[in-house]
Amino acid sequence: MSRILCVEDEPALRRVLVEELALAGYETVEAVNGIDGLTAILESKPDLVLCDITMPKMNGHDLLKNLRLGHPEYAELPFVFLSALADKADVISGQKIGADDYLTKPVDLDILLSTVDSRLKQVSRMRELRQSEMESLRSQIIATMPHEFRTPLNAILGYAEMIKGQMLGPIGNEAYVEYAENIYEGGQRLHDTVEKILAISEMSCGQVTADAMPFDLVEVIDSTVRFVQTRFASETPRIQFDPAMTSLNLPAGQNLLAQALREVIDNACKFTPVEGHVEITVEEVDKFAVITVIDSGVGIESEVLKTISSAFIQGESGSTRSYEGLGLGLTLAEKSVSMIGGSIQFESAYRNGTRVIICAPLGDVADAAPALS
Repeated sequence: MSRILCVEDEPALRRVLVEELALAGYETVEAVNGIDGLTAILESKPDLVLCDITMPKMNGHDLLKNLRLGHPEYAELPFVFLSALADKADVISGQKIGADDYLTKPVDLDILLSTVDSRLKQVSRMRELRQSEMESLRSQIIATMPHEFRTPLNAILGYAEMIKGQMLGPIGNEAYVEYAENIYEGGQRLHDTVEKILAISEMSCGQVTADAMPFDLVEVIDSTVRFVQTRFASETPRIQFDPAMTSLNLPAGQNLLAQALREVIDNACKFTPVEGHVEITVEEVDKFAVITVIDSGVGIESEVLKTISSAFIQGESGSTRSYEGLGLGLTLAEKSVSMIGGSIQFESAYRNGTRVIICAPLGDVADAAPALS
């Protein structure tokens, strides 16, 4: 429902306008002068403003000037003047300061409602056009980014690895070997970040689909655990998972679920000290496979937990951050799980570990994922 602000100092006329707008299906907000009108705009964020010109304290022209100059975020807000000042100079004056329309008193209610509807539709069309242009631009960027990022990064990583391994013979100065190792580590971190950004963007644009073949979830978890252990090497906390448990077959989406598991388990290991542990369990609940990943790490503050799967959010922030990265992993995990009709849930207490619950359908399940305590 669109919200209309009516700024009018005459009580009787304001009441008529508000009643007519309400009958037409609009939500209404009222103000009696320009000062109150500006406050109402900032607080209620209307979709259109109907405003008298001659008012005490602040007239309509000054209200519009203040709005256009001081609050550029409302540049697209349709602003329609209502006034008994009907000569040409008054109309031109209103248009010069940014009015979208000008209706004279006594107000023809049919024309008023038609004007409101027309202006709201115009704004909607402009927003849809801009959204379409942004989607087109994003698609073009995504089409070129993989090559433009991956090619130079692969070269950096490849040559850095050759130098640090002294594959063509001794370098002669051990400091250069250390520099090459630093280049390789920095390039690898940048490579991981780029891959996550590209994956999130491709999912958002519908360029990623779920694998259609059935797969064994337990095997996927086991291979993911081994991958993460290799990645962290000696710094990996103890990961508790029994791959000998009963197989659990899922119909599709191995690529997406493997991606989600990799990010969740990787994140658990990153934020858990080496002397800690990460426990992974799998069970079947109401036609869903429920994977639980529990760590004994630093935990997440309650305020951060609310937005933990939003891009560029980390469990730790500011100058006290202990870990590198943009916080993209859990965003990618959530998107991956949602694409196979599943859900992901985060539970944590600061300094007391984190529990992540992934629910993935075992078939073509239309029902919601089970509620777990």
